[in-house]
Amino acid sequence: MAAHLTDEIRALVGQTGPRLTAAHPLGPDELRRFTQAVMDDDPIHWDADAGARYGGVVAPLLYPVNALRRPPGSADPLDRLHGDPDWDGTDLGSGLGGLPPVRVPGLPRVLNGGVEAEFHQMARVGDVISAQARYLDISERAGKSGPMVILTVETTYTNQDDAVLVRARSTVIMR
Repeated sequence: MAAHLTDEIRALVGQTGPRLTAAHPLGPDELRRFTQAVMDDDPIHWDADAGARYGGVVAPLLYPVNALRRPPGSADPLDRLHGDPDWDGTDLGSGLGGLPPVRVPGLPRVLNGGVEAEFHQMARVGDVISAQARYLDISERAGKSGPMVILTVETTYTNQDDAVLVRARSTVIMR
């Protein structure tokens, strides 16, 4: 098997991306729309009495993973498709939390290898969510269809008090 991992790529392990922060705090209307979109009708997401055991109204556990969207009025990165219909978006870096891209010549396909999450506490209305990603591991393996490079990225989601809400580990497979 040809070695695809260079010293430069290996040096990315442990590297941390920038701290990214949501453009605005979680508001009740945004929470309502999110719970409707994910079809979660638990009253803890809209009724303070029902959410009393959590200290009030709380968001669904995976809300922080979806809290960082582009701010209103900012450019849509997908507009690039108008001039380049073959563009696949892999150079955006948005899925890797601002981490430097891993470029592996000869392995053009990028696949989602799965996500696992560890929940610490639920986000509340008024929370400002931040996220910071880091490369946990980068390895190479031989698969049935040829060589693969496997990236493991851990993203930690916190609130304005730096309390950890969620830790998510994503696996990205390049082949």
